[in-house]
Amino acid sequence: MRSISFLNVRSAAKLRAHRVGKLKVADGRFAGACQPTKGWVAVNSSRGKPGWASAKYLRKTKTAQSSSTGIRPALACTYRVSRVHANGFLNVRSAATPHSHRVGKLKVADGRFAGACQPTKGWVAVNSSQGKPGWASAKYLRKIAGK
Repeated sequence: MRSISFLNVRSAAKLRAHRVGKLKVADGRFAGACQPTKGWVAVNSSRGKPGWASAKYLRKTKTAQSSSTGIRPALACTYRVSRVHANGFLNVRSAATPHSHRVGKLKVADGRFAGACQPTKGWVAVNSSQGKPGWASAKYLRKIAGK
């Protein structure tokens, strides 16, 4: 793909499903499910909207495994926000502490999203609904897929 190209993100794992966003080549790496489902990979669009992208246009890359070295862990599991009001949100922080700067939110209405499979000191590495990397309290997350 050329650097100005993009890949459609669909609402379901089907070619004719409604387009909910794009993955832009210029955005570089992004998180997605480790294994395709019927030729589709669960991803978040460039703007953070959850959906599905065709696996035939994606290439899996190596990801960081250690958070103790300051390297952000891979976002290889799928979560939902829990224990939060239906119209509410969960703050995403710049570091794995409750007093860190807020970089965004995870909205209950957004549905599923990618996160690190193992919490680090009670926090899970995630991308906010707006696509910014950060950390969310594991206390308010429910893992729905992954190791």
